[in-house]
Amino acid sequence: MPAVVTAVQVVLATLGNVAYAVGFSGGGFMAAAAVGASVLVAGTAAMTYGLRSLTAIDMPDQDSSRATTMRSNTESLKVVFGEAVVSGPVAFMGVANTDNKDLYHSIALAGHEVDSIQSVYLDGNEITNAQINSGAAGGGNVTAGTFGPVGTAPSTTTIVKINKHVGTTTQSADSDLSAAFTSYGANHTGKGIAYIVTKFTLTDESQEVWDKHSPQNIKALVRGAKLYDPRLEVADGGTAGASPTNASYIAYAPNPALATADYLMNTKYGMGMASSKIDWASVISAANTSDTTVAVPGSATQKRFEVNGVLYGTASHKENIDRILSSMNGQLVYSGGIFYVNAGAYIAPTVSLNEDSLAGPISVNTSFERTNRFNTVIPTFVDKDEGYAPGESTPVTTTSALNRDNGETLKRSIRLPMTNTSYGAQRIADKILQQTDQQKTVVVPCNLSAMNVKPGDRVQLTISDLSWSNKVFQVIGWAFMDMGGNTGVELTLREDDSQSYQDLSVGGYSTVSAAGVISAGFPGVPNPTSLSATSVIRGIELNWTNPTSSEQFQEVQVYASPNSSWTNAVRLGTGRFTSFIHDASTSADAIATGDQRYYWVRAARYGAGTGAGAVSDRLPDNDTSNVNATAGINNPNFTDVVDNTGDQVSTGALTLEETTVLANDGTLLTAVKCSWVAPSSVSYIASYDLQHKKTTSFELDYGSVGNAYTSTLDYGSVATATSLEFDYQSVSDPVSGGSTEFSSVMVYDRVHVLSNLAPLEEYTIRVRAVTRAGTFSDFVTGTITTQGDQTAPGVPVAVTATGGFQQIELNWTNPSADDLDFIEIFESESNNVGAATSIVKTKSDNFTRTLLPNNATRYYFLRAVDRSANASGFTSSVYATTGYVNMDDLSQAVQDEFAAGNAFGIEPVSTLSGVTGDHVGQIKFLTTTDTLMVWSGSAWSADIYTASNVDPGSITAAGFASGIEPISVVSSLPTVSGYTGPNIVFLTTDGKLYRLTGGAWTANVSTADITGTLDYDNFSTSLRPTEVVATLPTTGLYQGRVVLLTSDNKIYRYTGSAWTTAISATDLSDQLSLVTQVTGALQVTNAADGLKNSQITINSDGTLSGAGSGGVTLTGIGAGAVASLGTITATYIADNAVTTAKINTNAVTATEIAAGTIVAGNIAAATITGSLIAATTIAASNVIAGTLTANEIATGTITANEMAANSVTADEIAANAVTASELNVSSVFADSAVIGAIQSGSITTTAVVAAIGTFEFIQTSNIAANQITGGKLAASNIVTATAQISDGIITSAKISSLTADLITSGTISTSRLSIDGITLTNSGGNLVINTAGVGTVQIAGSAVTDSTYLEESSASITTTGSFVDLVTLNITIGVACDVLVESTLFVQQTTSGSVYDGRYANYDVRITRQKTSGDTTEYLKMGVAGALVQGINTNSMTLQDESASSAGYTYQYKLKVKVNSFYQANTLRCLAPSLQLTVLKR
Repeated sequence: MPAVVTAVQVVLATLGNVAYAVGFSGGGFMAAAAVGASVLVAGTAAMTYGLRSLTAIDMPDQDSSRATTMRSNTESLKVVFGEAVVSGPVAFMGVANTDNKDLYHSIALAGHEVDSIQSVYLDGNEITNAQINSGAAGGGNVTAGTFGPVGTAPSTTTIVKINKHVGTTTQSADSDLSAAFTSYGANHTGKGIAYIVTKFTLTDESQEVWDKHSPQNIKALVRGAKLYDPRLEVADGGTAGASPTNASYIAYAPNPALATADYLMNTKYGMGMASSKIDWASVISAANTSDTTVAVPGSATQKRFEVNGVLYGTASHKENIDRILSSMNGQLVYSGGIFYVNAGAYIAPTVSLNEDSLAGPISVNTSFERTNRFNTVIPTFVDKDEGYAPGESTPVTTTSALNRDNGETLKRSIRLPMTNTSYGAQRIADKILQQTDQQKTVVVPCNLSAMNVKPGDRVQLTISDLSWSNKVFQVIGWAFMDMGGNTGVELTLREDDSQSYQDLSVGGYSTVSAAGVISAGFPGVPNPTSLSATSVIRGIELNWTNPTSSEQFQEVQVYASPNSSWTNAVRLGTGRFTSFIHDASTSADAIATGDQRYYWVRAARYGAGTGAGAVSDRLPDNDTSNVNATAGINNPNFTDVVDNTGDQVSTGALTLEETTVLANDGTLLTAVKCSWVAPSSVSYIASYDLQHKKTTSFELDYGSVGNAYTSTLDYGSVATATSLEFDYQSVSDPVSGGSTEFSSVMVYDRVHVLSNLAPLEEYTIRVRAVTRAGTFSDFVTGTITTQGDQTAPGVPVAVTATGGFQQIELNWTNPSADDLDFIEIFESESNNVGAATSIVKTKSDNFTRTLLPNNATRYYFLRAVDRSANASGFTSSVYATTGYVNMDDLSQAVQDEFAAGNAFGIEPVSTLSGVTGDHVGQIKFLTTTDTLMVWSGSAWSADIYTASNVDPGSITAAGFASGIEPISVVSSLPTVSGYTGPNIVFLTTDGKLYRLTGGAWTANVSTADITGTLDYDNFSTSLRPTEVVATLPTTGLYQGRVVLLTSDNKIYRYTGSAWTTAISATDLSDQLSLVTQVTGALQVTNAADGLKNSQITINSDGTLSGAGSGGVTLTGIGAGAVASLGTITATYIADNAVTTAKINTNAVTATEIAAGTIVAGNIAAATITGSLIAATTIAASNVIAGTLTANEIATGTITANEMAANSVTADEIAANAVTASELNVSSVFADSAVIGAIQSGSITTTAVVAAIGTFEFIQTSNIAANQITGGKLAASNIVTATAQISDGIITSAKISSLTADLITSGTISTSRLSIDGITLTNSGGNLVINTAGVGTVQIAGSAVTDSTYLEESSASITTTGSFVDLVTLNITIGVACDVLVESTLFVQQTTSGSVYDGRYANYDVRITRQKTSGDTTEYLKMGVAGALVQGINTNSMTLQDESASSAGYTYQYKLKVKVNSFYQANTLRCLAPSLQLTVLKR
């Protein structure tokens, strides 16, 4: 058997096609079943015409809200296409005016905008559109008719007014209701809802009208939805489907193709498909086909197909699409992700197939089985000529169809709820009937050349062996197949022909006159024949022959006239008989001896109600009868009476044939067709007695069954086999299955079908003739064993299981059996069908198993069961595991709500000893230690949160609580004015910390605030202190490094290649100043006595000058004499005689300078740089206080190691300088277990305080005087107690504005007020309203109101068991009064945002009231319990609260909803909830 993959192509709701093409199932799509390419199918019951969808369509009279005004606050949404008469729920009702003479109703008609509202019906009385304000679109006064004005002109009174609202998005509230009722405000617009408002006025003049007419049902004729027409867009130069919302291309049209496209796209009441998912070329073609004009009787025309009817929000998408398609005998095809719309018209084939296209043998079925054949169609439709009531059209049949079926009438009824004319219904029925001549179906396995074919297409097929040359077929099934590696497409085709789509000719329609006579051209009811009239004692006996088939008529009507004229004829009686006695007992026309009468008979059948659907021609077939007789006289001669009546002859042969009867629910019931031959003598036969019973001799014998039966079922992977034991020990040997008594039925024809018989039973059936005298013939008997429906449906395929939170969703594809009843689902905790139990039976193709535990694995097995209880085998197991809802699955907004409400569900416990957690991550609060504990899977731990829980970069400045401030990183210093950010910032352009102090940013840190020592490594390489070392360093050497060697107490500098103490003489310039150049090193006391005080200067040219008093003088050595000396020793140099100019470059080195002789005064400013100072040479004690500022310290030089504890306070840190990147989360309050879990959006003062207790961050001792300014304080943190404000501080100049709520009661006397003496006056020191001081001038428009209204946004409820507040509205009662409370709410059940058929929610809705002070108990005032919603419901409540009467109190009213349960749905959507409160003053 080859593998067959069902294609993702499906014909939806095919009308006039085979039932093989199925449609929507459970809100999804179900593909047609496929037959393996290697299997030859001689006949398939599935290949029958698709009337099941038509016969299953509900007629609108089954939905009472269409014809009945509903006093209900929950009604399904109605969608109107074309014209339809509809009613709906009463949205508002009230009385007003003097003596409550005006009664108002507001009635919702449709849940969308409509084109217009026409006539209105009060019960059965029509108020035409012209009678309502001359047909004005908005309605108005009724000006004529039964409900027109009363009284005599000109003093007439309007008694009925009707306002019309078509449901636009801009419509305003009804002006009459707003004027009459304060509770009906401007917000009661009803946008998007078509409705009418009626006003009935009761006066003395109108009393008589209302006595005769007390309307209970108010209906209106509605021209429904305006539809997008792609033809308009194409005509405008656009592309079809490009602009479906453009008003220029939207207009009213009762076109079923456009309605189908609208339903596919509409997001409110349809499927919400994108325009791109629709093949607009097919829509245009179907729309043109529907708009084609055809001729009908009466020299009139109609459009070929029109859609006129109502869809319901509670119906499935399949049901609603079926209704629309029924109006055009159409198809909706889904192929390749695109929807194709086809009307019931012939479209020429574009694809040709032949022997080269075949991939295997084909199978042919030449005709339908008898149970699937018909030649007469009876359509039921909505008859607009009968007040839009459901009616049955005259049957549609053809001579050719009857001849095809050997003259036997085979009937099928169809339902056309969106068709409103008899001619339209007959036209559709005729097209279906025409296609019954095309009975040949063929299964063709093709190669990939058929890949471009889709269901609904027509193809030409050439098969020479079958003598087919381009024979036309329509594709009714498509499946992809794989035959041993050879892929292809298997097509199921039904023969087709263009002649099968012809429109009825004018003469082909049935027309019924007022007298019930059928026009010519309609096959109709056949005539009775052979009418005779015979005189009998005191009467006349009539005899005739009925039509051959008893199914062609329901009764015979007998007429009599005192003369031969039909005009005077009266009906004597009706019935299914072939004779009649006309005598004195005939109530319609009693006759006596000697009376003469003329007679006619005719056959009839009826439609819905009591009116005649069709009657035959009369017999005789003219207005003058020649069949007559005279009642005989009573003058018997008893001597002539001889009783020679013989025994009645038995009937002829009895023929029994098993058949089936289709029940209303689609079940195939076992039946037996009984037929027999009439007796050879039938003169006195009145009827036949047909009897049947189960044969008593047929027994179910269990005698051979032993006491017990044991069966071992081995399921392979199951460890232990399962044994089943059935105990039959109480069963006696024989169990009789027969009946002891015959069931009898009286039959007036010779053919009868016994239905509702049991399958697999033997029946004895017998028949006998019954005479008019009550005598019987002998029985003719036969037996038959019924087989019944024993074919099980196919196994469900494509089964999947998907785990969710405490639920598992199953999806599958149903088998294509016509009589499929349900899918039964079995569940097991192991992969063992023997251990599985049945959990549900469903007609859908999906099911959600709810209320499962977390992390639970379940296995599922499915089987299909038909309506005859035949069950398929089980599917292979599928399984899934339920999951959890993690916090990460929730949006941040939801998590914030949880955090704000402390709603994480953490259970407080006094002990965790022996307690096992429900799941990993479960948190409990241990009250004995005030500790949060988390279940790790094996133990409880206090390690709930760590730094790893914090996402990098997630903590922002706004996330810190008051009193905790980060350092902000900025590229420029913020403007101080209005700045509210951190007070310490890090400026990226210079790498410094700045703090905001004294109204300005500063980077300076006072040296007084620096304590301790600075390590050598904390200085930059460009500013190094002199190091003190015991030996010269050999590593880390660089040019300019300076050290003090303790072994010789000399300063060494590293030149880049070696250490040296020498100073080159060339580095010495000008005089050797003891103050500027040799500070602290070269002292006078170290010079020889001869040089002291000599005051001799060495000039730049090497000469000497000066005249001192020392031992060596200029005159002693002679000017310039020194220069000529080869060697000058100290003996020859007087004190102070050697100047800078006289010393050669590099002549004086460190060895020439005595220790301690160069002091600071001898060193010139800026002479000694950092490169000349050895490392670690300068200690903190060598630095003058206040001389080192931030400018002298290189960036990065000072780290925490160089700072003494507590040496850096808030004053030393620039604003915004410390950021999250400078903080180690694990080191900040490391003793807090919860710091790691703090998210930026979760940090609040409450949360931080709760986490770290009463830890004091900043004490008063840490804050310098005058350091906290107004800019440092948040407005919410300023202490406002009067104790902080000195008396007399606040003057009038400091007060910018003063409102009434700041003034203590009684503190302002009238002497302080300037009053005009007109409105207000001073009376004894009190301010009072002057007499007549308040008039209309003093009161602003709308300033005084007694009503308040609030509409909240929509809400979604996914939990059950608790009420959710939807609207909360307060009203203050000034005086004792009542409060009128009105609420409106729309509810919708959804599953993850989508609405599915067969799912619903059970919910309660209520209004409560409580005071905001005093007794704050919440009282239930009104409610609805246990409401169900499958589509969209409307809940409206109105109450007059007489207990809310305490003056001076504020009352709070709430509209609340609680979900009791979901069935497969998971969300209750609450749309536009509103409350209106109106004070009713007493």
